[in-house]
Amino acid sequence: MRKKICIIFISLFLGFLFFNSIPNEVAEAAGPIELINPLAADTLEEALNAFINFLFWLAVVVAPILIIYAGFLLLIAAGDPAKISKAKQVITWTLIALVIILFAKGLPALIKGVLGG
Repeated sequence: MRKKICIIFISLFLGFLFFNSIPNEVAEAAGPIELINPLAADTLEEALNAFINFLFWLAVVVAPILIIYAGFLLLIAAGDPAKISKAKQVITWTLIALVIILFAKGLPALIKGVLGG
């Protein structure tokens, strides 16, 4: 354990020496550093809308898969109450999640329409 810690500290020290030895003229010649925005959004509202759209399309893709999975569970349950209960639970929670995502998508538009925005 001590060997690993020593190796980490030595490598950090050598790395610090290497990066600290770059002359200022070379660093200044490179020009200012620009940070690129990884999001396509410029405001918080646009970022939230993009996130809600992502969740919406993810739910649209995943919900039918989960409902088919629950149907398969019902088919192979063979009368076992525990398996039937699990299949019903999967369907119930899938539909609840889908309704929540649909409300998250439609409620802001409804509020904007009511408030005249």
